Amino acid sequence: MDIQFITEAAVASDAAVAVLAFENKPLSAAARRFDESFSGALSRAFNARFKGQKETHAVVSAGRTVLIIGAGDIERAPLAIEEIAAYAYRAADAIGVETLVLHLPDTGAEAAARAAFGARLGAYRFHRHKNFPRPAEQPALHTLQIVAAHPELARVAYAKHSAIADG
Repeated sequence: MDIQFITEAAVASDAAVAVLAFENKPLSAAARRFDESFSGALSRAFNARFKGQKETHAVVSAGRTVLIIGAGDIERAPLAIEEIAAYAYRAADAIGVETLVLHLPDTGAEAAARAAFGARLGAYRFHRHKNFPRPAEQPALHTLQIVAAHPELARVAYAKHSAIADG
């Protein structure tokens, strides 16, 4: 999987997007921006059955796929950013997304690096003792782009996390 750190301005218009929603809280700033461009579709999804509980998601598709990822309690989210990003990876991969742009409430370098680390661990699959990889077992998600205020600092911060993931 290719992990990239990008600015808000560099987000491709055709890529699938993942935004976070917190339990019983309003949508995040990034989610509100997409909600406006989709005529309130994210708000309707959030108010229907999806309530932002951790490890849940809703998919809104209106010309562009937007995954609303449940992040649970807003107070615990900064501590669980790796788990949230891993879940976002698995949810996007399950619906066949090839490129995912992850919008975090904290666009700092360390938060972006921790999210990349979590997504990389969430992408791990053990295939050593299998005779052949089945096409359905191959990951669909090839590129993860994480929006960061300073992408170059996020890349530097991710280097230590990447070394840990490499073993």
